[in-house]
Amino acid sequence: MPAVCYNGGVKRVTIAILLAALLAFALTRFLQRSKAHRAVDVTLAPAQSSLPDPPAILKQEGVSTPVVSPLFLARGDLPWEAQIEAIAARQDVPDRLKARFLISMLPGLPEEALAKAAEEATARLPDADYPSVLQPVVIDPHTHGMAMSVLFADLMQRPDSITLPVLLSIARDPTHPYAHSARDNLQLLLGHTFGSDWLRWEQAIRSRLAPAQQRN
Repeated sequence: MPAVCYNGGVKRVTIAILLAALLAFALTRFLQRSKAHRAVDVTLAPAQSSLPDPPAILKQEGVSTPVVSPLFLARGDLPWEAQIEAIAARQDVPDRLKARFLISMLPGLPEEALAKAAEEATARLPDADYPSVLQPVVIDPHTHGMAMSVLFADLMQRPDSITLPVLLSIARDPTHPYAHSARDNLQLLLGHTFGSDWLRWEQAIRSRLAPAQQRN
């Protein structure tokens, strides 16, 4: 019996020693990992603290002037506005020549300047100069839409002797963006519609213009 008890006691002591060793090993690993985590945190801390606070980009402490200089926009007319206004203001140049010059400028102007230049030109161009100055531009399907809208509106304000033949030229060109509008306006002005029968349109225009031509 003592031997059995002795052997049982040895087993219990051995198990206790093993458990203690396992606990010590686990505790050592836990401490090692905790140190490693703390080391990483210490390493990252300076990098995080070095990032600038967003307000510091705009202002210095105690200084009201922004660190980043504001973007100042130029005031007054844009270059193309100043150029158009300078041409329109010339007292030593006839309006008809101003109009010619403004129309010649259209291909080189920025998109936002086209309507303004066209308006200034159409307001100054007399009817006598229309066929040689504005007619080639308004019947051209490649004229920019910003200018074309102004030119087409001006066309409708011209005498019939200008408006009707030019509308017919536009309506006959299927590539022209105002072809349908030109035909609709012809129908409105003449009181008839002939579809694509351009010969009948021509005859109707001649009939409309004949009395005025006889008076002249």
